[in-house]
Amino acid sequence: MRILLVIACLGLLVGCEDTPYPASQNTSETNPFSLEPTPTGYSIMAEENVQFNEGRLGKVQIFGNVPNGGTPVFRFENLPDGMVFNESARTLEWTPGFKTADLPANPLITQRYYTFRVYLSTVEKPGVSVTRDVTVSVLDTLRDFELTTDSMEEINEGETFVKVFTIKSVDFPQGPFAIEPKSLPSGMKVETDDQDPTRFKVVYTPDHQTVKLNENPNFDWVSYKSQVNAAGDTF
Repeated sequence: MRILLVIACLGLLVGCEDTPYPASQNTSETNPFSLEPTPTGYSIMAEENVQFNEGRLGKVQIFGNVPNGGTPVFRFENLPDGMVFNESARTLEWTPGFKTADLPANPLITQRYYTFRVYLSTVEKPGVSVTRDVTVSVLDTLRDFELTTDSMEEINEGETFVKVFTIKSVDFPQGPFAIEPKSLPSGMKVETDDQDPTRFKVVYTPDHQTVKLNENPNFDWVSYKSQVNAAGDTF
């Protein structure tokens, strides 16, 4: 007797809680070139904490006040690679790459913090300045999985069915991945490949009572629609 088996393999993007990395949130207004008190008439206006996402353009508004008659000059220290200052718009602009929030030593990390310093001085008095620290948090952007397998199979009672499928992820090319089967027929299981963390197989040997002709006299087959959810263990 034949069994029509439908297996839907879905790739789900699952995020874990943000990791509370310690972030510098200090704001200072000092004169780094002198022991004199902070000069009056100077101030920097910018958010202390800004959130960016991998793969998306983010902006930080930077404004400053200087004494009357002064020509403001901004400079920056420890900017993340690729962040640039748009002087006409007074914004720092950055599109973080898709590895910016990752930490190779700890794949559980899905958020990283980057702190830089903003200096404001004037053309007329370049040795006098005030500073402000800004922290940018970058969140991981998870890209879709690709699952490769046929979606429909026909098998016979008493025969062993084996179907191999693979998972591809540009963010985690070697996994590991967590597999969560749903609505599988009794006795069907999903096995991992000890040699390849991206390779899995569905194994099923239906017994001779699976179709149950006594309960379904008009049919010599039964259909199952099953689902295999895949999520990255590293998320």
